[in-house]
Amino acid sequence: MTQSTGELVPVANIAALDQLAPQDREIAVTKMLGEARSWLAHAMEATQPQTVSEFRAWVATVAETTRQLNLSKEIQLDALEMVRRAERGVGVAIRAGQERGEIRSLDDARQHGVNSRDLVAADNKVSPADAAGLDQSVLSDYYDLTDEISDEQFDSAVTEAKDDGNLSRANVVRKLKGEPAKSKSQRHQLLRGTRRIDPDRVINATVMDASNIVIDSLLDEVDFAALDRSKLNEWASSLGESINALRRLKTRLERELTHD
Repeated sequence: MTQSTGELVPVANIAALDQLAPQDREIAVTKMLGEARSWLAHAMEATQPQTVSEFRAWVATVAETTRQLNLSKEIQLDALEMVRRAERGVGVAIRAGQERGEIRSLDDARQHGVNSRDLVAADNKVSPADAAGLDQSVLSDYYDLTDEISDEQFDSAVTEAKDDGNLSRANVVRKLKGEPAKSKSQRHQLLRGTRRIDPDRVINATVMDASNIVIDSLLDEVDFAALDRSKLNEWASSLGESINALRRLKTRLERELTHD
């Protein structure tokens, strides 16, 4: 028996979304995201990287759940927006901790004339990675959303990326850097110097690229457990969108085969 809208899912109980009636799920997720936005604002006042990092992991799970449950595109984008804001939040919290002298920075290493990895913690400071509970390579990605980026610039980039229907971190960073979306350049390459797209070339390139992109023998060698977990959701989401697009293409091709 499904729950009614009067029994909305608590923020901590994402798994219970599957028990809701389909028409109630988006209401529940909207409530979750509203509470999440308020929570993130409060966490940013406290500027604790570990706390914001844990929130980022939670909201990433929400975003993946909205995709798996096939909720509306608007709800999925709202969830991904919170993931991007949380990632920026981690970077902001780390930079604030460095300014307070609580988190080690590159300047500390330079002052001691050593690599930051070799700097001992005798100064009672923690590394950025330890402060956030994340790998340094992950934090480097988050800094792209943080360093020398004002709140206004970030909000503008997120709005533009949301209008594109693509809130991947890469697309938000492109907006922040003022770089064109890759899809536009790819489309131009298929125009062959004209204003008309060659349909054979477009479909052939799409199908052949999709057929060749996954090499089973190579994937068999991948240690999936060693993958950067913070990127798993983004990869899965991107693949989900690509798979859905290929399914639509397959349906259209089959429809043409049976068309009289």
